[in-house]
Amino acid sequence: MIKIVIKIILTLLAVAGIWLALSCTHAMATLGDDRMKENIVITAHRGGAGYGPENSLSCIRRSLDAGVPSIEIDVQLTKDGHVVVCHDNKVNRTTNGRGKLSEMTLDKLRALRLVDADGNALDESLPLLSEVLELIDGRAHLLLEIKRYRDTADKLQQAVADELRRHNALEWTTVQSFSDLTLSQMHALVPELRLEKLAFCKILGLPLLFDGGLRHFSLERYAHVESINFFYGGISEKFVEELHHAGKRVRIWTVNEPERRPNLSVDGIITDYPDLLMSHLGTEK
Repeated sequence: MIKIVIKIILTLLAVAGIWLALSCTHAMATLGDDRMKENIVITAHRGGAGYGPENSLSCIRRSLDAGVPSIEIDVQLTKDGHVVVCHDNKVNRTTNGRGKLSEMTLDKLRALRLVDADGNALDESLPLLSEVLELIDGRAHLLLEIKRYRDTADKLQQAVADELRRHNALEWTTVQSFSDLTLSQMHALVPELRLEKLAFCKILGLPLLFDGGLRHFSLERYAHVESINFFYGGISEKFVEELHHAGKRVRIWTVNEPERRPNLSVDGIITDYPDLLMSHLGTEK
């Protein structure tokens, strides 16, 4: 019974913190642009998902052609050990098939087609991580997100590390994750790889991050992490300044309307429409 009560209290604290953080950031967004950094880096979310099927080679190619300096993708592991680029651990939403990626072979996945916003099948399939690495080849920075699922966690991390080494991509790739365990394990596997922590928000007034669960925040806990990346409504300018003072960078996600971007001195913005944000900030190619 005590455990249930504690869980309820923690959940209420998380919800209250998110609400306060959203309110605070929304208010700051009306203050003007004086806090924005001049060298802010724009990242194409899921390859630039506003312009076509997310995490597809066609969207990544468009972002590269637009001169976007940073491209974000998500990876999953197939039944036969191939790293494919897909946000969900199921293919239901983004392809004309159904099922869990971890229960499908690469051949079965390649037979599926990506779909557009209306559900129409396209002449394109889920790409392999190796194909994305060959396409980017250092022309942009790659921000690679690893999600932690019980059936693939450790195998996926090792496979990602192997692919990055095989393609000499460590210098221009960063791995991000909501999972502290994933980040720690990737640091052990590839000590030279840059890492970034994903979180929804910082609970105002408390040393807590909400990343799907409540996590105690300390600089020591994230000593191996270069940047902490928040939902755009989940962080205050005061905390951004604290992180900068400690030598950390800050990105915010996912800002799709330039006029709604919060007035924060962040280092990067992740967006589905990278060329739109680049144009707005005057950083176009």
